Amino acid sequence: MSIFFSKMIGTLAVIILVAGYIGANDLLSKFYSAEQRWKYIIISGILGGIFGIYGNISGVSMPGSGAVISVRDIGPMLSGFMGGPLGGLLSGLICGYHRYTMGGITAVACIIATCTIGVLCGFITLKFYEKAIQPRNAFIIGVLMECLHLAIVLIVVKPFDTALDIVRQIAFPFVITNAVGFAFL
Repeated sequence: MSIFFSKMIGTLAVIILVAGYIGANDLLSKFYSAEQRWKYIIISGILGGIFGIYGNISGVSMPGSGAVISVRDIGPMLSGFMGGPLGGLLSGLICGYHRYTMGGITAVACIIATCTIGVLCGFITLKFYEKAIQPRNAFIIGVLMECLHLAIVLIVVKPFDTALDIVRQIAFPFVITNAVGFAFL
């Protein structure tokens, strides 16, 4: 379990550093106008997809199952918050497809989960933006999204015993690291 934490926290630190730089320098604000909203959605989706791919590449592969434990979901969550449901979906498709190409028993579950998480975060932001961006609430949203991801793994991955074994091994570091990272962003 400690290898999951250390690897995921290192990856998360890089993502937070890059996202912080982008936010501090206001690099995306020039696209945030009514006329350029589509550009903003696409850019936020691509950026989240890149963060998710970096999470995939830096993830930890579980021996024997091919499951990849990572902070990939940070990308779709962030894109959902920035670009709404469409930005979250685009990000989920990008990093989810990349995860799918990596193979393994959880590949299909992960593409479903990343897309679902991105879209849900987008809808949450549309409805509750001011409350959702507060760090405590972002942490709670992160916990809920990662629990949803694990539920999708339990539903999609067969045999169920294998899915349950994977979830038991990764649940705590997976949920906490992603939720804390999302709260920091």
